Amino acid sequence: MKKKKGNVINLLICAAAFLVMVVMLFLDGIDNILGALSRINPLFLVIAALCMVGYWLGEGIGLHFAAKKLDHRTKFSTTMLVTMIGQYFNCITPGASGGQPMQAYTFFRRGMTLGTAMTALLSRFIVYQFMLTVYSVIFLVIKLGDLAGGEHSAMIPLILIGFAVNTAVIILLFMLAFFKKATLRLAHGIIKLLGRLHIMKNVDAKIDFIDSELEKYYENFMYIKSQPVMIIKMLLVTAAQLLIYFSITYVIYLGFGLSGTDWFTVVAYQSFVLMISAFVPLPGAMGAAEGSYAAFFGGIFGKQLTMVSTFIWRFLTFYFPIIVGIVINLVMSRKGFDLNNTEEDTVYEERVKIREKEAGKAAAAISSDSRSLELEAVTGNLNLAIAFVGELLAECGCGMKTRMQTELAVEEIFTNIANYAYAPGTGKVLMSAEVDSATETLTMIFEDSGVRYDPLKDDSEDKSADERAISGLGLFLIKKNTDSISYDFRDGKNILTFTKHLKDEAAGNNAA
Repeated sequence: MKKKKGNVINLLICAAAFLVMVVMLFLDGIDNILGALSRINPLFLVIAALCMVGYWLGEGIGLHFAAKKLDHRTKFSTTMLVTMIGQYFNCITPGASGGQPMQAYTFFRRGMTLGTAMTALLSRFIVYQFMLTVYSVIFLVIKLGDLAGGEHSAMIPLILIGFAVNTAVIILLFMLAFFKKATLRLAHGIIKLLGRLHIMKNVDAKIDFIDSELEKYYENFMYIKSQPVMIIKMLLVTAAQLLIYFSITYVIYLGFGLSGTDWFTVVAYQSFVLMISAFVPLPGAMGAAEGSYAAFFGGIFGKQLTMVSTFIWRFLTFYFPIIVGIVINLVMSRKGFDLNNTEEDTVYEERVKIREKEAGKAAAAISSDSRSLELEAVTGNLNLAIAFVGELLAECGCGMKTRMQTELAVEEIFTNIANYAYAPGTGKVLMSAEVDSATETLTMIFEDSGVRYDPLKDDSEDKSADERAISGLGLFLIKKNTDSISYDFRDGKNILTFTKHLKDEAAGNNAA
């Protein structure tokens, strides 16, 4: 309920901000408003709205390059749905913090594993931030001199702060990827310092959590780095996407029949508004976005048109996505998919809440004569599957890193069986586990009677098997996080076996 209440409160804040804008608009004078509106060409309003749609399409296409590469079954309609959910939650949550978790959750509900979803979203985020930083550098280098000697000189400190924030984000992302050990030492040092200052509790648990999260990020980044063609495609789309977004104000400018200010200046100023908005931790950077826009474009639109142009721009870039998001949310709620329902929660919160309970169920379901667990192959049993291996690893005293790696491999394999082995029907999956105490090695076996499919074979001749093929990232993660993996088809069953050394120091050596 907390999440749902939080979203409602954020929506109310956005609604209040909209009403404030309307009030300020009318305080500008009804005659002034009518005069301004009579000047604008409706065709240009349509073009401006289409520019915003183009921005969404660019976001969707960029994300789809990654999602399709990582999981070839991903449909563009699914990616666009995820894109619009991200736009909606980015607008209504402080610092655009709610977009990615809800996007990952939606991908997951549509059959994509969490690891694949997070990697697709991470690659999209990195490319977007990188391209935004590139544009920021270009516009600052070309326009900073003009700003310093003009009426906007007071805005320079705010622009530089925003630029520093965006640049720091991209630097941090690359630090995590290329300086893994140094980043871990720095994170450990900060956590221990906060512990000594009694600001943070459960220091060891926090360190374990940071280690596991950075490990997942590092592995995801390594896969992204191995896909240069995908990255180039995403960069090109993002470059066009941002220019379309920056050009919305210029379309509004032309719609009023104005002239005298070139396209590049308007686009540069629009990028500065985005920079300033970056460090304001309010939904949609309310107040800062409108204020900086009016400051930069007041001289360009003139006193009579500044307030109206600000309202039109803000409606298209902020309130329009919220309206579309609300419509999508209502439609999905009728289909039983409520994005605001915290009884479902995000995948992360759900896992934390039910892990102990599911571990108990898994332990009770284990065969008395061997370590095995038979489940209905449905995604709703994923937590039972993960808890089964988690319970076993806990008994062996495994560290967080080994548990995380093993559970990730189990998640990829089980999710593939649940989604595709028996589609459109259902069936059983038998999981068996054995620990060799002499070699400290875990052996996991998955058996299903679904479509015959060898995930280790690159060119399967069976076209029906292609429908359940593990994604490129899925297979990469399984190989990366295990020490060996093999496949057999026997007695009408797919039998997939992997081994894993139960020491954190032992890294999986089976990565391609």
